[in-house]
Amino acid sequence: SCHVLFNLVDLVLVGRFGEEAVAGVHVASTVGFLPMIVGNGIGVATMALIAQSLGAGDRGEARTISSWSQAFTLSVGVMLGLALAMIAGPIVDWHGIGGEARTYGYQYLVVSSLGTFSMFALMQCTTTMRALGEAWMPFALLVAANVLNLALNIPMMFGWEALGFAGWGPVGAAWASIIARLLAAGVGYWWIA
Repeated sequence: SCHVLFNLVDLVLVGRFGEEAVAGVHVASTVGFLPMIVGNGIGVATMALIAQSLGAGDRGEARTISSWSQAFTLSVGVMLGLALAMIAGPIVDWHGIGGEARTYGYQYLVVSSLGTFSMFALMQCTTTMRALGEAWMPFALLVAANVLNLALNIPMMFGWEALGFAGWGPVGAAWASIIARLLAAGVGYWWIA
């Protein structure tokens, strides 16, 4: 899915920092699939509820479920993200990597975990759109978010000399994903409203 593409693009670009960076970010990305599964489960359940309400002709109930699901999903994203960020060290250690790989993995996992809410926001926006019968807008939103992620990865990882910005290395990829998802989710919320 387009949500997984964020991680693939990040790993490809992180490869320019060497094997240690790839190993660390790979561990963090693998752990990042847990929140993605949780968010997807919430989305599938709420999509069914919204579609049932719309099928019964109750747009008010569909709107209530949509609003509730957005708030619930963001809350779960914040709580799950904080929990994973707090135990990022032991999680990375459990995977048995050390040295620079551990440092990269730890940094990437903390930042990406704290940004879980952005992934959940984008997932739930596109879920609501699909429940409303919209196919192109969620697809376009996810493609645009991935293109923006790629565009942001380059300066955030490698720097932008003209602005005097040195870049953040592999962890810059996590920041780029968060920003791209938040901007796309903002457009999604505007569309839903």
